[in-house]
Amino acid sequence: MYDAAGWNLIKPTLVRPRVARRIHAVRIALAIAAVSGWAAAPALAGWGPSTTTTASIAYNQGITFDQARGEFFFTGVSSTTNSGLYRTNPRLVETAANTAVIPATSEGYNHAGDLSFDPVRRRVLLPLECYYPASGGNTCGVGAIGVADSVTLRFLYYVNLDPAQIKKAEWDEISPDGRWIWTSSGTHLLAYPASELSQTTAARQRTGALGGITGRDLGPVLPSGGVTGATFYQDALTRVPRLLLALNRGTYSEVVSYDIGTARDGAPTLLNSTPRTEITVARSSADNESEGLATTATVNRVNPLGGVLHWQMLPSITPSTVYSRILSFRPAPAPPADGTSVPRGQRLGAALAHGFRVTVVCNRSCTVSVTGTIDGKLARRLCLVPATVKVKPYEVAVGSLGLGAGSRTLTIRFPSRVRRALRGERAIALAIKVVSIDAYSHRRSTYRLSTALKR
Repeated sequence: MYDAAGWNLIKPTLVRPRVARRIHAVRIALAIAAVSGWAAAPALAGWGPSTTTTASIAYNQGITFDQARGEFFFTGVSSTTNSGLYRTNPRLVETAANTAVIPATSEGYNHAGDLSFDPVRRRVLLPLECYYPASGGNTCGVGAIGVADSVTLRFLYYVNLDPAQIKKAEWDEISPDGRWIWTSSGTHLLAYPASELSQTTAARQRTGALGGITGRDLGPVLPSGGVTGATFYQDALTRVPRLLLALNRGTYSEVVSYDIGTARDGAPTLLNSTPRTEITVARSSADNESEGLATTATVNRVNPLGGVLHWQMLPSITPSTVYSRILSFRPAPAPPADGTSVPRGQRLGAALAHGFRVTVVCNRSCTVSVTGTIDGKLARRLCLVPATVKVKPYEVAVGSLGLGAGSRTLTIRFPSRVRRALRGERAIALAIKVVSIDAYSHRRSTYRLSTALKR
């Protein structure tokens, strides 16, 4: 597949000699480090899928982009004791590599997750943790942000984070203005002043004069603690920065977003504490493990990899799947909001004969059930219920829809007993209750509306 500039968007795995030598170690490390994963489903809520790119297996943990120079940076498990840092051009041609980027540290850091590029100070930010599965996993119980040179890929220094807040750093993302570095601990979002990530801070920590730096806790706002990657995107219309997070949700994964604001004291705030779902991905062997996120603007009027938002995915490890995949998306017009409505022009006679139509919109796959009721007094007057029964809404029609997404119309039908009772009525007030259940999260949404049906 080629884009408008003639770039090959389906690139073969790069198996140059130095890459081939580390393939075996990477496959072993990936098998040890693998967590649950997912496969691509249609993008929702403002993103449309554009391309899928096959890349080197070495790029298996994180992705970020330097817009000024048009370069991708990747991290990847290169052995059971270290991670690699790689730089490519916009077409994924590798221009530099440091296959064991993390130096020996007293903490024992060996794993770099989804990284970030600092556009202000022009440095690469590496989230660090101690990950030794054979020894129980997180052996040091502390996380750090490492700094690497963007040209040489040489590791420069690292700053520990306060272990009272965070036990390991699995991802980091710097704000577009370069002021705050974001990460998470469990379901808590944390933001650290980028100014504290300095050689001075690192030197004081190495001498024991300073402990781990403390971040601003935005609260337990994440729907899951399994964040695999992050990036910022600024909406062209609102100009509000949106923090996009890739989340492991078990049998599926999703990209969610938070709008980011600034408090009076300059600290970051969340403009929506409930995340907005951007993309949903279900698990399969082709896209088995979610990893990093990156956003790009055009380079020489061309979207790198054919998209704007790029999501790393790993297939299930087999002898024939020694590669990684990058799912790319472009902004798309927002779909209609979830909800329900009654098509106009429906008459009582036609509804009794053929059913009553209700339109339901689900942007993610959902099942739907609809119930129509009339007032209990009317039901009693029509002898649908005994005169001694307490007045309450009386069910006169039901309907349902199976799994599906988008705008769908269903018909609820009146049973023969109800049709006979309502045959002489000139008009009725019909109350409608719609319940939709999200297929992935099992979240239940309830909508209530009413309509007057006339002859």
